[in-house]
Amino acid sequence: MSGNPLLGSGLGQYGGAVASDFHLGVYSDNYYAKILGESGLLGLMVFLSMHLALLRDMFKNAAQQVNKRTRYVMLGGAAGILAVLIHNSVENVFEFSPMALSYFFYATLFLIWGQGMVEGEPPHAHANLSSPTESIQ
Repeated sequence: MSGNPLLGSGLGQYGGAVASDFHLGVYSDNYYAKILGESGLLGLMVFLSMHLALLRDMFKNAAQQVNKRTRYVMLGGAAGILAVLIHNSVENVFEFSPMALSYFFYATLFLIWGQGMVEGEPPHAHANLSSPTESIQ
């Protein structure tokens, strides 16, 4: 990173299990330090701004909910996303593929669900099941 603090040393050059196994770099149990080393200040700012925007939108969608149950579920999802981001400061959580996939999967679901609820789309789970002929019309 000292060679190019703005852009870093390049992806795969700093930290990570593969880099330490093949003596290609220093291993760090901090994903943000890894991003800083590989992508520099520019990459870290982009990475952090993406996640801060995600959290901002999740909390904003939760605050706009009228139904308390929906609000609490969305706040729980945002708290879970925040917990993963905090955990990344002491471990490389996103290096474990199933964890990264779960993180982005749930974040996307909560954003889509929250956006649909804010825009007033009718929830599909509350369809009128008592009268099947009305739903066909």
